[in-house]
Amino acid sequence: MASETADKIKSGCNIVDVIGKEVKLKREGANYSGLCPFHGEKTASFKVSEQKQFFKCFGCGESGDVIAFVMKYYHLDFMEAVKKLADEYSIAIDEGSFRKGISKDKYYGLTKKVARQFVTNLFSGSGSSAKAYLLKRGVDEQTMAKFGMGFALNDWANILNSLEDDEKVTALQLGIIGSKQNRSYDKFVNRVIFPIIDLNRHVIGFGGRTLTDDKGPKYLNSSDSVIFHKKDHLYGLNIAADNIRKKDRAVLVEGYMDVVSMHQAGIDEAVASLGTALTEEQVKLLKRFTRNIVLSYDSDAAGKQATFRAIQRIVKQGLSPRVVDLGAYKDPDELITEEGRDAYLAKLDNSIAYIDFVMDYIEGMHDDSLQGKRDAKEDIIEFLTVADDMEIAEIGKKISERFNIDEDSLISKVRSAKRNVNHPRRENANKGASERMQNRKKKYVEAGAIALCMSGKKYLGKIVSSSMNFFTENGYHILEVLTKFNDSYDGSGDYKEDLLATCSVLPQEDYEYLQKVIANIKIGDPEIFWEHLKIQAALFILEDKHREYMLELELLEGDKSKAYDEKAREINIKLASITKDRNKLIAIAKGYINN
Repeated sequence: MASETADKIKSGCNIVDVIGKEVKLKREGANYSGLCPFHGEKTASFKVSEQKQFFKCFGCGESGDVIAFVMKYYHLDFMEAVKKLADEYSIAIDEGSFRKGISKDKYYGLTKKVARQFVTNLFSGSGSSAKAYLLKRGVDEQTMAKFGMGFALNDWANILNSLEDDEKVTALQLGIIGSKQNRSYDKFVNRVIFPIIDLNRHVIGFGGRTLTDDKGPKYLNSSDSVIFHKKDHLYGLNIAADNIRKKDRAVLVEGYMDVVSMHQAGIDEAVASLGTALTEEQVKLLKRFTRNIVLSYDSDAAGKQATFRAIQRIVKQGLSPRVVDLGAYKDPDELITEEGRDAYLAKLDNSIAYIDFVMDYIEGMHDDSLQGKRDAKEDIIEFLTVADDMEIAEIGKKISERFNIDEDSLISKVRSAKRNVNHPRRENANKGASERMQNRKKKYVEAGAIALCMSGKKYLGKIVSSSMNFFTENGYHILEVLTKFNDSYDGSGDYKEDLLATCSVLPQEDYEYLQKVIANIKIGDPEIFWEHLKIQAALFILEDKHREYMLELELLEGDKSKAYDEKAREINIKLASITKDRNKLIAIAKGYINN
């Protein structure tokens, strides 16, 4: 049983030892305390009870046992967390007793096989153009091997033809191959390949840089899948993690080539986000290894904007990043290639405090007019809402002098701005409660539609072809997969089994949502259930129209002209019609209930 396995793990390892590997704990009587690893803080509110084998942060509210900590801290699911603890503490377990959901082993096995094929391509005669490109960029063969770099041939079926039939299904789910009009093809073609590897040394995705800039996107990245979520990973961290710990510093850059170039130059604490803006999850991941982050993004306008946004996310986690000024160079790779390692290290050692960059950036967005100066002051106050009080106290004097704001007034304005962010006005509370109630109803209809789709092809086709909306992000992602399945399913095989296999391509959060829907929604008679869903969906449309017309009436209040009186009458007629239609639908719904 899963509970017995969990109990065995919890009795076989000490929560203080497990957490103490990542969090500096200080004994306080019978318990321990330290800085919370799940949110930014400068005063310890994270407590660990050795007696109860339990942790609790009184700042952010995170709590749980040793398995919960490992899941949260290392971004693992239950099964992965149990396996990690079992391996580290030599605890014998029966994996079959707690395995749940879908195994990821087949996905990791496939990505490893594909990665090896890419490497073989690079170091074969067919990879000469890719190797020449990398050598020209200053990347030697040792570095290529260190990062597992490869090459996707200029062939739409190179990977496809290397796979067995069952592997092709898995490759399609992972986005390694694509399918169009019943024909499969390689997604990565004529590209230098950068494998994305997690901290457990699993290949979880790929990035590809085209060798022909005139065709397709310059960089192509794996889409999110059952084993890969961009927001949770950093390129190069599998190599850089130990170096970041040793140097107590991480250098955050924008691209794959920046990371590769910097590691080859001996700056081996460099990592990059994966084709997206830096996420809070990525910052929390870096915090496991250091509290000192240096941003070295591109120096163009887009790079500066990305730097500003990254600073906001880092400061929100209680850290104080620094920023490298690259001068005339576009990116770190260009600087290192042109001037060498020492020139970049000099820039790195002279990185500026984040607040200096922020002040320059905000001032640069506004002119020197009186209005421009007012706007700049508002922007700096808005920025400071992500910082804690201690951080504001440290940088307040510098900001007040730069923007000509009294320091006490600055702190007061920031506190006021924070209250507005954290506590919406009371008059919006009732509206918010009403919207939440409406959203709960919509989520139920969405969940019902998903459950009905799982019950049979007949209802999948009806729902996909209907105008029924899915309201949550999870539901929208599931609808996309359901639509693709509806278009491709030919009636052969086991419907539910094939549909679940197709849905396994969903990101973990979406897949878990799907499993929860399947477990909790009871359909009964599917035809009656379908009619209920249609009625509820129609009611939502009517209610949205009703709100729209009511807003229009509010806008007309106070205007007594003949034209506006006529407009008001038209709206009231529409409202009456909506009420009539709504009552009809409710009566039909009651009829189904009574039957």
